[in-house]
Amino acid sequence: MELKHTSTLMIHLEYIPQSENALFDICDFNGRVLKTGEINISGTTEIEVGEIPAGSYMIYILDGTLIERRKITI
Repeated sequence: MELKHTSTLMIHLEYIPQSENALFDICDFNGRVLKTGEINISGTTEIEVGEIPAGSYMIYILDGTLIERRKITI
């Protein structure tokens, strides 16, 4: 999984899903889900994060039985 900030309002997620219904969740450190969405089967997903306050968060990739997580800063 590779994450790049393309601007202050977007995150560029590069991840090739193993299943057709892979999802991402962006959560605060209390476990509250702030944003969720589908991961594009092409392997590139643009995530708008302008509505999320600046700070550090966790992004979770939920792909079948696989779960990946990374710390992100918005």
